[in-house]
Amino acid sequence: MSTFAYKVRDRSGKIFTGNMEGENRSSVVSRLREMDYFITS
Repeated sequence: MSTFAYKVRDRSGKIFTGNMEGENRSSVVSRLREMDYFITS
């Protein structure tokens, strides 16, 4: 697995940054979307 850096926004507009492990970029994006985040980068 690789580690991907992300920057997301929640429904209230608050921005969060972090790192998440995943098999690929799209799996990390899917997990973040399931958590109800909007990906900004």
